[in-house]
Amino acid sequence: MDNEYVRGVIPAVDGIRNYKEFLASDLPVCVLMNVHLSLLDGAFRGAAEKDKKIILHIDRINGLSDDEYGAEYVSQKYAPAGAISIKPAVISALKRKRVTAIQRIFLIDSFALARSAEAVGRASPDFVEVMPGPLPDLVPTLKAALGEDLIAGGLIPDPAYAEKLLESFRAVTMSFAKLRKNA
Repeated sequence: MDNEYVRGVIPAVDGIRNYKEFLASDLPVCVLMNVHLSLLDGAFRGAAEKDKKIILHIDRINGLSDDEYGAEYVSQKYAPAGAISIKPAVISALKRKRVTAIQRIFLIDSFALARSAEAVGRASPDFVEVMPGPLPDLVPTLKAALGEDLIAGGLIPDPAYAEKLLESFRAVTMSFAKLRKNA
């Protein structure tokens, strides 16, 4: 699935206070995490008013079950621009609901890469977010194992480094606080 919002540097907005600052920014999309489920109505209403899009980090929404039922609920209620999870069952539920599914994987060694490739093969996400992101030398290996549509995330020190990673990755997620600090 091609999603125009899953491109470039995407701020990871941590908490509702930072989300309000994101709404005031000129950035069109964010990954929203570490907010309570009860605040999502207002968050999505605010995004619509500002013509912005939200990618939800399903595993990091407080009060939401981070399983396929939670994914189905937020997909039906909010129709986010996309959603992120480490869980293959959640990815499958998102795809059934036609929400752009981003599977997050953590690469700590070759065994983790092999297990992640297996999980990605089963779930068939639209995109794979690779954590940690500063892995440009491994991109050919990662693309061979995981597919072409890769997102870099985690441990991105500054916007300049994020821009450099865009040479190899479709998108880069990085802390909104770091983006804001360097603006």
